[in-house]
Amino acid sequence: MISVQNLLQQLSGNKIYLILILFFAVSCGGTKETIRNQPNRTAKTKASTSKRAGDRKPAKRVGSKVDTVEWTEKDPINGSGNSSGEMNAIDELSPVHKKRSYNLTAFIPFDTRSMEGAQIADKSHPSSAYIHYYAGLKMGLAQLEQEGVNLQIKIKDSQAGSMTDKLKYSMQSDDAVIMATTELKQIKEAAKMAKEKEVSLISPLKATISINDNPYYLQLVPNANDHYYKMVEHATQRYDQKQIIVVGRNGNNTDKKRIKNFQKYNQTINGAGAATLHEYYVEEDSLLNGVFAFNNIFLQDKESIFIFPNRTSKDENYLRSCLRRLNVEKGFNKVIAYVMPIALNSDIISFDYYYNLNMRVVKSTYVNPTDFKVQQFKRDYYAIYSTLPMDEAFEAYDMIRFVGRSLDKHGTNFQFRTPRGEGDYLQTAFDIRQKIPVSYKGGNEYPPIQYFVNRNLDILEFDGAKFTTSK
Repeated sequence: MISVQNLLQQLSGNKIYLILILFFAVSCGGTKETIRNQPNRTAKTKASTSKRAGDRKPAKRVGSKVDTVEWTEKDPINGSGNSSGEMNAIDELSPVHKKRSYNLTAFIPFDTRSMEGAQIADKSHPSSAYIHYYAGLKMGLAQLEQEGVNLQIKIKDSQAGSMTDKLKYSMQSDDAVIMATTELKQIKEAAKMAKEKEVSLISPLKATISINDNPYYLQLVPNANDHYYKMVEHATQRYDQKQIIVVGRNGNNTDKKRIKNFQKYNQTINGAGAATLHEYYVEEDSLLNGVFAFNNIFLQDKESIFIFPNRTSKDENYLRSCLRRLNVEKGFNKVIAYVMPIALNSDIISFDYYYNLNMRVVKSTYVNPTDFKVQQFKRDYYAIYSTLPMDEAFEAYDMIRFVGRSLDKHGTNFQFRTPRGEGDYLQTAFDIRQKIPVSYKGGNEYPPIQYFVNRNLDILEFDGAKFTTSK
């Protein structure tokens, strides 16, 4: 049975935003627990083989843009899923410990204390996305209860009261902690405590390379260079390396370093003898004032494959200028443009470019509107809250079901034993990998784990009407 205070009553008049008012009313104490009494029934009993050892974009926010990935250059995940030969070492590192029920706390940045009642109900407020996140989490908990997963979960506002005090309490009493926030400082503080107490910490919305040497940290968003690696892998498996052009800005040292990494990934994927990817450094002035910015680089008899690694909101104007000039200058030549999620989330990149440039977007999440399960979720969500779900609702619905099922199947510290999450997830899959230091060369000892990360990434293609997952 799932135990969590019912903050989401059915609302009339399309007033899902009044959910936050309800939360504000019950959470004004800052650290107040939002948990009901223990349930009367339990799920099927799981045997415990030992004591517990030591006893991971939301969509754009209204009013501001939030880069949910700390886009710092770092080698992609070089670990793998757990093979049968590794399980003995894993059991020594973190013995299996299954329980009848599991305690969790989910921190969500509602920021209730900074708002007056009228502001709470304002649909334009940045917290509106987190209201939908909470609503999706609540629906996921209901699904887990139907499956017999037994969780005791508390919901706390990460922006109200002392975060340190709340974390200390949670790390003492919980089997896992969910940090559904993009505040890096809070995540790092939680990760430090999680390592000390050997408690699983899940970061579902923020990717960072700042947390290392911490096998109790599970990040559900891939890092920047995981996206780059996927770009190179997808492109080189379908096109000759000589067709591929990686674009950077002339005189930009960051772009030069990044393109150097693209060449390294190409050799890792295709062997040391792989043909070098073509590099093209555009003059930024030519994007606005020049006659040509991409002159004489289009192939005449086959597709020209362009890769644009730009990925933050700071690069948005530059990327739009590149795509605009590429669209004009290509003429009748066929081009394919690989881009990062910023191109899909942008308000200033023209919709026409998706089709004209045959854009391929590397993305860790995607909600297929034609999928029957997605349509059913939308109907159920609307029936409860009288509004359609934002992307955050899908994210939370998948996240809590993955966490709950993993705890039920693998016990505490489930990240050590969950190489891939099976289930009917709506907007992502879960391919949990170990991050192992690049310096590790193998040996008799089990490799040191830096952290765990969901490395699932898809390539989205535009078919003229909608995006679909590339096969």
